[in-house]
Amino acid sequence: MKPLRFVLIALFSSPGFLVGTFFGQGPLTPPPGMPAPTMKSIDQVEARTVINAANTPGDMANQFIISQPGSYYLTGNITGLSGKTGLAVTASNVTIDLNGFSLVGVAGSVYGIRVPAVVGNLTVRNGVVRDWGSEGLSAYNANNSRFKEIRAYGNSIWGLVIGIGGGIESCQAYANGAGSTGGGGMYARFSSTVTNCIAEANTTHGILTEDGCMIIACTASDTALSGATNGQGIFTGLGCSVTGSSARSNAGAGIVVSNEGLVSGCAASNNLLGILTGNNCCVSNCTASGNNRAGIVTGTGCMIASCAASGNAKAPAGAYNAGIVSGAGGAVSFCATSSNQQDGIYAADSSLISRCSSFGNLQSGIFVQGACTVQDCLVVGNAEGIALTGDANRIDGNNVARSSLYPDIGMNGSSSTSGQTVVIRNSVSKRFATGTGDDVAPQVSAATATSPWANLAQP
Repeated sequence: MKPLRFVLIALFSSPGFLVGTFFGQGPLTPPPGMPAPTMKSIDQVEARTVINAANTPGDMANQFIISQPGSYYLTGNITGLSGKTGLAVTASNVTIDLNGFSLVGVAGSVYGIRVPAVVGNLTVRNGVVRDWGSEGLSAYNANNSRFKEIRAYGNSIWGLVIGIGGGIESCQAYANGAGSTGGGGMYARFSSTVTNCIAEANTTHGILTEDGCMIIACTASDTALSGATNGQGIFTGLGCSVTGSSARSNAGAGIVVSNEGLVSGCAASNNLLGILTGNNCCVSNCTASGNNRAGIVTGTGCMIASCAASGNAKAPAGAYNAGIVSGAGGAVSFCATSSNQQDGIYAADSSLISRCSSFGNLQSGIFVQGACTVQDCLVVGNAEGIALTGDANRIDGNNVARSSLYPDIGMNGSSSTSGQTVVIRNSVSKRFATGTGDDVAPQVSAATATSPWANLAQP
């Protein structure tokens, strides 16, 4: 019995007419009146342009140059040359598909891919840029551009740099920035978005952005110091947001946002400092644990809500080392701090601390400066419960118990004659104290109160 032979599908130009798979032998011919099928040229099948010496010739400074709009791709790895950039892009509206291949730098090489002057709408995707003597993919001048699925590692300054309004998506930057001028994993200019990216073991910065950027679902870890400073995991400019991201084991801060920033749904662990913000920022639904200094630190006029900070402030005692540190005029609500090596919550002047819990911290559960309100908090099992300094504080409706070394509520340094601090409706298991004596204590009733500091109970 003859074996079956399959004939390739041929699609003729007549709409709706398809000749499928046939059995048998002999040539396949179209029905009468139908034109014969035609073969497409390689240019018709692959409309993109190969990056090579014939199509994209270089010059004294560049191995290859893309000078016309279009779609380009690699058919193999490119190895750099000393003193040269691998690929320069001088035109707008260019797409480069690395096609899974690598641009590999050598000693003395310059940039992997560089945009030397302002262009727009550059896309680079799907490949590796590594070991270049300057930056791996340097598109500082490429606005409204996009990188996707690029792996940049071992580049001396920055792994990936994108211009204004850019997008970096599903990229990895590893061990960049070790050169003498610093750098890091990824750098995004104004109004850019960095999404689903990983920055690991870079020097100085894992991910750095200018103003108005968004960082979403990224990780930044093991960023090393450059000299004696920096080593930040994620560092943003003004008005940026960092959401759903994590920062771990960075030599500096895990996440840093400047003024008017937002940090939401993030985790910062085992960094020098967990999360640090400028003024007028919001931090919500975040965790900070095991950081050497503070877990979360905010500037003036910030809100911290629904966060947890535990096991922070492991470094020697110093200013503002606590689980959560609120700047002046801030608000901390629905937060939990536990097992921090110093204070649980530390708040500067004119702050509001409400509905928080602070448990098992080795210094104060909550420590506030002047003109603060601490309301409806649970403060249990700390060395000291609620510690006050300055005047005009209001301590209202808290459950403070089992302080191991110091009073449940202690007014350290307050003037016992000012009459400006109010301590009411609190439940305590130990005592109240001021810097001048224990003249603040639970009273049987208002009728028997003898001190303006009295914590009044029902008659």
